[in-house]
Amino acid sequence: MENANRPRFAAGSGRFKHGRPRRTDPPGSALVALRGRTQHPHAMRPALPSSLDTVPSPALVVDLDAARRNVSRVLELCGGPERWRPHVKTTKLPELWRLLLAAGVRRFKCATPRELEHLARTAQREGVEIDVLVAYPHVGPTLDLVAATAERHPGLRVGALVEDPEGARALPSPLLPWVDLNPGMDRTGLPLDDEER
Repeated sequence: MENANRPRFAAGSGRFKHGRPRRTDPPGSALVALRGRTQHPHAMRPALPSSLDTVPSPALVVDLDAARRNVSRVLELCGGPERWRPHVKTTKLPELWRLLLAAGVRRFKCATPRELEHLARTAQREGVEIDVLVAYPHVGPTLDLVAATAERHPGLRVGALVEDPEGARALPSPLLPWVDLNPGMDRTGLPLDDEER
């Protein structure tokens, strides 16, 4: 009899030999196994595996109960959902975004127009308005894609990084400017000592 408190999926399935995964699937196959749901791109009807021994590898296995506990803990540590802006690149799963939305998180970061579009669709399906910072200083056609996404989703407020006054002036109207400052890591942004710009 299975213990109700035990995660449905756990490590140690026996699919590893000498500490490395054994290749059992054709290249390019993938599996997303979430508590209560499994999707395989080649399967006609998703089905839950009977055990980890039947899950093709590599596989992404997420324990949503553990994810909920982690989200609750982060919210506790940072003082509430209004003080947290998680980056969606760390999850890339609408199931986890819905979990964040259910916990009251309304502010996010993303890097690409595709991440923005998928997050916006998820929030729209949930009936939630969100604020997203596109945390990369896009220009040209990519910036136009970001602006088009902001226009398509009325409950979406989008900020975009700018690195100079010209970038701020060129920002399309639905996007809100966020000045990107360089704290000394020399990746992007205006130097902190450049007060004139």
